Amino acid sequence: MTKQANQIRCCFDHTRAPYFVTATHLGTLLCKLRHKWLLVFVLCFGALHCKADSLAPASGKLDMLTISATALVGNGVATDAKQQLMVYLPPGYQKQPSKPYPVVYWLLDFNQGIYAIKSLKQQLDLWFAKPSHQAFVLVAVTGTNQFGGSFYLNSSLTGDWQDYLLWDVPSQVAQQLAVRNDPSGVAWVGFGMGGLAAMNLGLQYPSQASRVAALSPMLMQTQLMKQFLPLIPRPILHAYSAVVTPVAGETYGVLPQFNDSQADLDIQQAWYAGMANWEQKMALFFREYPESDILLGCGSGSSPGFKEGCEALHQMFNQAYLDHQYITYSGSPEAIWQAQFKQSVLPWLQQKLKF
Repeated sequence: MTKQANQIRCCFDHTRAPYFVTATHLGTLLCKLRHKWLLVFVLCFGALHCKADSLAPASGKLDMLTISATALVGNGVATDAKQQLMVYLPPGYQKQPSKPYPVVYWLLDFNQGIYAIKSLKQQLDLWFAKPSHQAFVLVAVTGTNQFGGSFYLNSSLTGDWQDYLLWDVPSQVAQQLAVRNDPSGVAWVGFGMGGLAAMNLGLQYPSQASRVAALSPMLMQTQLMKQFLPLIPRPILHAYSAVVTPVAGETYGVLPQFNDSQADLDIQQAWYAGMANWEQKMALFFREYPESDILLGCGSGSSPGFKEGCEALHQMFNQAYLDHQYITYSGSPEAIWQAQFKQSVLPWLQQKLKF
């Protein structure tokens, strides 16, 4: 190959005579240009990355708390009296550790553990990034046991879980975190089993739980329990029976047969006390008639009996002129809780909590 063939004729400037650059020289030139453009790209990318970081929402912090559950001491199923809670501390909490924040107690569903709060962290970070949104502390409280759930009810077998919610949790959280204890700065939120617990607290203890959100709660109407009891998933039936009608000396309970025997009538009354008896619970509420805010959500995918019970409770509230917010949505509690937390619970909390 000739030297002429190995050269490239260059004449970028028509005022100058043509000149020749060897392929080797051209490669060196292109390499230098490539390095310069690479440097420009790195600098631009770094600037964009820094800008993106500056626009990213401030991050909250997840933390673990351990509390002494005195209400669970001596329970018959070996549930640990040292209970763990997981909390979300909003951005800015560390800068103002002495400022009492409103607190939301999230009562978890059947077989749902405290690590579920991790699924909400990004959602909460984005929510609190908006200047108009006031900050609160979120505390995830589980009610699980060897059966899958305690239903947050007092029980001779599984322990006094409702007392645990009312007394152990708020007092010990307040000892470890800067949170408020007054009813206007506290809310109770739950889906499924946790929704049942929130509604029980809101109606039976309205002076302590005046702001409650119950979504797809596991509640029924007394007159419909016989019809729908066979349709409730068996794990829930077995767990609930162990809570409300335990057999002495055993770790299981009995189901009502709905016959006319006195023994079975007693079993029925025990079953109604947790999931039903809403007329009596409303009577307790109206005895105090405090300032209250109730969010009731009914999902189309709830188990048979729970959906009908939720809708009937809404009608009972209307008939009794009990002020509440009512929403409906599609899906089961397991499928919708993250979406409904964002779409319904967070806006409701922003409106109802006193900041």
